[in-house]
Amino acid sequence: AAVLYVRHGKSLFAKSFGTSKSVDDLFLLASISKPMSVAALMTLYDQGKFRLDDPVKKFIPEFTEGDRKDITIKDILCHTSGLPDQLPENVELRKRHELLEEFVKLAIKTPLLFKPGTEQKYQSMGLLLASEVALSDLTSFSILFLCVCPPLFLRAPPPALFGPTLLAASTTILDKISKCVLT
Repeated sequence: AAVLYVRHGKSLFAKSFGTSKSVDDLFLLASISKPMSVAALMTLYDQGKFRLDDPVKKFIPEFTEGDRKDITIKDILCHTSGLPDQLPENVELRKRHELLEEFVKLAIKTPLLFKPGTEQKYQSMGLLLASEVALSDLTSFSILFLCVCPPLFLRAPPPALFGPTLLAASTTILDKISKCVLT
C-alpha cells in the first residue's frame, strides 16, 4: 500500500496505490516510524527525562533477564544491545497487524546474540523498544506528532502502531496542546 501527496501552493494532488483503496487508508509504515520514534525519544532526552546510559529496564521493568539488565538506551539506538534484527514471529505479527505492546512482550523474551555493548549488529528490535520508551511520556510523544503529522497530512499517529487507547489519549492531548501552541 502507498499514498502519494503532492502540494504546491494551494494545489494538492493525492492518489492511492497498491492495496490502499483510499488516500485516507491506514497501513503499516514500517521503517518510516523509526525516525519518528527516535525523534520522540530524543525530545525526552532534551527535556532531561533520561540519560543515554540509563538502562532500558528503567522504562520497561520486565527487561531484566540475564544480560538484558545491562542494555542501555544508547545500546538500543546504536545497535549494540545484542538483540537480533527481528523477532522470529515477525512475519506472523505483521500479518495480524499486532500492536507495539505485543512486539515488546516478545522482545523481552528473545535471546540475545551477544553481550550488550561488545558488538554492533543492526536490529530493528532496539528501535521498537525505543518507541516503547518514548511512549512512557505521552505528552512528549504527542508534542512530536503535533509537529510531524500536519506536514505529512496525518491527522493522528498510525493506530496500527500505537493502538486505539493510546491513539485516543494522544489525540486528546494533541487537541489541548494545539489550542495552547497554535493560538
